[in-house]
Amino acid sequence: MGRGRAPTDYGKGEIDAFAATNKSHRDFAELIGRSKTAVTNYLTSRSHITKPRTVGRPEKLFPRAVRALANVARKPNMTARRVHAQTCVRVSLRTVQRALSEHDHLEFGQLKVRPRLTEKLGGDR
Repeated sequence: MGRGRAPTDYGKGEIDAFAATNKSHRDFAELIGRSKTAVTNYLTSRSHITKPRTVGRPEKLFPRAVRALANVARKPNMTARRVHAQTCVRVSLRTVQRALSEHDHLEFGQLKVRPRLTEKLGGDR
């Protein structure tokens, strides 16, 4: 659906001035050459902070799920595969890896490779 042209600063001032006169939206919409809906939308949205439209594919993990992954990953010797198995998120392992690598408060390093503990190496521990 098409969008009309955005109101200029002058047009916004006109709408604000007419709104102070307590006339109907339809009356001053006709005076300034805008639709009643455009005037009403401007008057109801001017008190709200407008955010830009989001474009592109939506994220699979919400911030709450990312925090849950990070809380599980903070435990020692946790790998992304273990984090994925312990949490109940319905995303791929690669998505979990990506979310954890983008998290600010986590540092990742390689786990030290250790040989298996056998009788020959360690005895009865």
